[in-house]
Amino acid sequence: PPMSKQATSAVAQKPKKQSLAESLKGALLSNSESHKAAISGADLEGIDNRIARPIQVDLIDPSPFQARLEFDQADLEELAASIDESGLRNPVEVRAVGARYQLIQGERRLRSHKLLGKRYITAFMVSVTDEEAAVIGIVENSLGRGVSDFETFFALRKFEGLFHKAQQIAAKAQISRTHLYRLRSFDIMSDSVLELLKAQPRLINARGAERLKQTYEHLMHEHSATKADLDKAMLAGLRGHFDGSLVIKDFSTWLMSKFVGNKAKTDGNDKTELVSDSGVALGTISKSRSAVTLKLSTKQLSQEKLTRLESFIKDLMSDEEPS
Repeated sequence: PPMSKQATSAVAQKPKKQSLAESLKGALLSNSESHKAAISGADLEGIDNRIARPIQVDLIDPSPFQARLEFDQADLEELAASIDESGLRNPVEVRAVGARYQLIQGERRLRSHKLLGKRYITAFMVSVTDEEAAVIGIVENSLGRGVSDFETFFALRKFEGLFHKAQQIAAKAQISRTHLYRLRSFDIMSDSVLELLKAQPRLINARGAERLKQTYEHLMHEHSATKADLDKAMLAGLRGHFDGSLVIKDFSTWLMSKFVGNKAKTDGNDKTELVSDSGVALGTISKSRSAVTLKLSTKQLSQEKLTRLESFIKDLMSDEEPS
């Protein structure tokens, strides 16, 4: 869209600093010249001063530095339909690795070609280091259909030790120190919890992770909760949220309620979450001045169990009649 007068004025007053993506693009443009001799026998077409060529789809391996964990199928099908109708407007980028190629940019475009059953995809040959490929993986996804905070955290965690410190990778990917600190908050959770979060990486953002870290630390220091118990509760909460037996709007508030009184007060009611020894959410018990309400997940309650429960309640209530 056209820039506003205010934005135009701001640009005129202060030249815009070259972005990381632009810097990387410039580096890749210059590096492409070194590949011309190696592929001079191929059918080449110059695009934007770079070299593009058709490459067999089955010769391209995915990038080990891909930050994205989640690929929306409907989105891929929409992109595939667009490519099928209008062709590939922006070639992917690959680098040569032995007799094969490794994808640098364009995971969604490559997957869309596979959906269409295409044998070839147009690609730029580039020369980048592993560290540059890692940065590009984060930058590409943040500039396009952005990766989640959790995916960015997981990518940085994977890069830790491979190159320099993750802080240096984050700086090159233009991630602020404040945001990096928030991303680090995911580390408070166990690997089992983080593995479960991969199923829905957008469920908890960086600010949510920061609040969870503060909640973990508060409960451990002020209420003698163990980290193992907190992780067990988080696993139960995530599983319940995923299967629909729990609706959790804020995991920090929910976790606090589990360990501080474990009660939600509304109109004089007390509600307690029921969790099995293995961490599976079973349901709730709510108590008011006049009644006790038991709600159980239908996924955990077969007809046989329901019959046994009814019999148990009848026996329980008939043991001692109120005076």
